[in-house]
Amino acid sequence: MVGSGLGVDIFDGDPPLERLAWATGWKTGPRERSVIAIFGVRGIGTLFYIAYALQEGAFAEGQRLWAIAGLIVTGSIILHGISATPVMAFLDKRRNKAAAEPTGDEGNAPTIAV
Repeated sequence: MVGSGLGVDIFDGDPPLERLAWATGWKTGPRERSVIAIFGVRGIGTLFYIAYALQEGAFAEGQRLWAIAGLIVTGSIILHGISATPVMAFLDKRRNKAAAEPTGDEGNAPTIAV
């Protein structure tokens, strides 16, 4: 039962929404903020909090917590590794297109928010 609750906590929708709200004041476009929200640093925080909880409390299934969290974080690393390059290529393409529209020059792309 511990595994299902941990998996739901790690993959719930709140952290990306929180990161999206947090990044609204940045000079980035909505697509960039969405990518930041989705690719946020959740896995390392999970490992930290499990380490802290197991050190401070008494848990009967500590090894199982590590195994489940490790599996989920590893899966997340693989998923992000596979998807990061196409997502960043999409953002670069949109940024280049947005830079070329007003001036015809893609050289301004690094300063354009998409």
